[in-house]
Amino acid sequence: MTTRTLALVLFDTASAEWLIEKAAETALGYDAHLIALHPFNPVLFTSGIGAEPMIVSTMLEWEETESKTIRTQFEEVVRRNGLQGEYRAQTGLYGAERFLLSSTRAADMVILGATAENSPDDRVLAHRLIREIGRPALILGKKTGLPTPPKQIVVGWTETREATRAVHDMTGLAAPGAQITLISLHARASEVEPGLTAREDLAAALDRAGFSVTTTDRPATAEERAEDLVRCALEIDADLLVTGAFGHSQVYDMLVGAVTRDLLESAPLPVLMSR
Repeated sequence: MTTRTLALVLFDTASAEWLIEKAAETALGYDAHLIALHPFNPVLFTSGIGAEPMIVSTMLEWEETESKTIRTQFEEVVRRNGLQGEYRAQTGLYGAERFLLSSTRAADMVILGATAENSPDDRVLAHRLIREIGRPALILGKKTGLPTPPKQIVVGWTETREATRAVHDMTGLAAPGAQITLISLHARASEVEPGLTAREDLAAALDRAGFSVTTTDRPATAEERAEDLVRCALEIDADLLVTGAFGHSQVYDMLVGAVTRDLLESAPLPVLMSR
């Protein structure tokens, strides 16, 4: 995959203040076209069973005003950095998920900001986008960015569709000859499979593609997996953490916890997710 089209999701002016600059650095690093997307997230006040027309009109006006502010911020960053970019805002007060899905289908990668400070509705929308879009998502935090193709990469490996897709998506982002660590986390020692496995096949394939690959196993409970992946990445000063996204049902994620959700909220380093 050649990364030439990036879609950037901007939920509000607060995240736009730092995320636009981070996304612009990534676009410059890959010489990519940057498309900024601002979905509307209405709060409806109702009288009886219907929304008051005046309230709906006021909310739409507020969303459009915020959108103009974000557009000004985005276009200034694009101009200053000499980027090719465009801004798209949702039209109408409803249909944020449909707007984002339609606008990101053609992107090589979608960029999102860490969600810890977003509203609950925006966090849910971010989850839905990652689950449904079929494109890799790069999660950036206030203190983390990906200005150049990563040379040191940690992959959280499980033998799943999601992790497999994430690894192959990653190869289009990695610097030539990048150092890649494939890490498998196990709750019990009996889960470690000896001999030739899909992970070893993958390591050999990445080696043939010109990357330098190592494999490792670590103990970790389900609740500790996000923390342990981050710890491993920080130990080797990784530029990027790669993982499959939402490999369980939504009910499982809600009751037991989800690595994807935890990484989305904090993003202590750039995280690439695929599903």
